[in-house]
Amino acid sequence: MILLTHLGHNIPSYVEDCFSQIRLVNPHEEVLFIKNKDAEGISESTFRKYKVDTVPAEDYRTKEVDAYTNNTDLSASIEYGSAEYWCVTQARLWYLYEFTRRENIHQYFYFENDVLLYENTTSIQSIIDSNNLYRNQIAITRGGDNKIMTGFMYVDKADLLGDVIDSFRNTASKTTEELNENYYFDNDMINEMFLLSCYQYDNPDKMRCLPIFPEGKYSENFEYFDSIFDPASYGQILGGTPHQEGSVYAPDHIIPKVMGVDKDSNVVIYEFAEPLSGETFLLPFLIYENKEYKINNLHIHYKYPTYKK
Repeated sequence: MILLTHLGHNIPSYVEDCFSQIRLVNPHEEVLFIKNKDAEGISESTFRKYKVDTVPAEDYRTKEVDAYTNNTDLSASIEYGSAEYWCVTQARLWYLYEFTRRENIHQYFYFENDVLLYENTTSIQSIIDSNNLYRNQIAITRGGDNKIMTGFMYVDKADLLGDVIDSFRNTASKTTEELNENYYFDNDMINEMFLLSCYQYDNPDKMRCLPIFPEGKYSENFEYFDSIFDPASYGQILGGTPHQEGSVYAPDHIIPKVMGVDKDSNVVIYEFAEPLSGETFLLPFLIYENKEYKINNLHIHYKYPTYKK
């Protein structure tokens, strides 16, 4: 099962690209989208077209999330990068937990709405099951030494996210300075990426890293997947960020550091054709030391790259 969320009045149009790509590689997977009842931007016919079932976020609102967000209106129009935006990025995990807890949903995949998926989640689940991976754990994409992104996340048991939420409550009560000192970070703000990173440092047995690189420290379980996942870096290298077009090698991201900009490394999208139908499709790859490695997802901040080879 794939779960997606959007809190706020306006659902961005690129969410349809997310839906479309999911269906290209997962024609039969159940997909649920948690959203505000009156949210606009994506029509009901679009949800039906891609067989995405909607879940009203209001049904899973709790006093706890209201208290945590200082009663921020999560159904309003929220500007990217604002204080309310970073509030929403944390709150969506509360809604995700409350929904999965009440509905007894386990073994699900979650990623952000500006992610394009290039692998069948049934195949990913099969790799996890057949190799006994991530039992009673969350597997997620670490993007930097002090940040974890939900570029791709697997949750084995619903209660695991509840433990993360409890950690958010405890950790967010501290100042940025205290957290930087405790975790040896150098962060200028508290957001969900920072809080997830703090949680994993405290609970490495409960939250594992998906392989984001084919070798070294950040390649855990690569031998089973024979592919890699994008926290956000590969997407930025291909398509930039909301603030900068073109290739962006974020200095605080892990992937640009380990792949190196001077090692003849690159991220490319190849175009393939189905032998029988002739229909074309795209797949992203990392080129590193004259080898190609398939990337299972692209977290695209700048919408959208057209780079092909």
